[in-house]
Amino acid sequence: MDTRPGSAHRLRLRLLDEVVTIDAAKHELAEAEIARERVAAELKRVQAEYRIADAYAKDIRERIDSGSDSIRRLRKSLRTMATFPAELLGMIFGNTVSMRDLDDNSIDWDAALLPYRVADVCSHWRTAALSDPSCWTYL
Repeated sequence: MDTRPGSAHRLRLRLLDEVVTIDAAKHELAEAEIARERVAAELKRVQAEYRIADAYAKDIRERIDSGSDSIRRLRKSLRTMATFPAELLGMIFGNTVSMRDLDDNSIDWDAALLPYRVADVCSHWRTAALSDPSCWTYL
């Protein structure tokens, strides 16, 4: 090892440079850990939002599936109603209209419009409603 006075000075300067470098690295490490903590907190927030959005999407999927099942059941029942004889449908429609009779002399607009609404469903129901005079009794 060199024991000259200039060499000790150079060693002290080098040591000082190393200390400054280590201090700067420690400072950078502290900033990086703060940034990592911020990112970890943001990640937790985003994951929570994702779980909420995922649950919402699952709920919507279930409602769509339920609605689709209801639509299938309704279509099936409509197909069944389409195969009813027109005479039977006419009797059902006529009884529905006659059940809506009011005690006083006021007009029950729902009852008055019922034959028109029934006749608008499909041509089979229109034929049934038009062919049964009891549907048109309370106009």
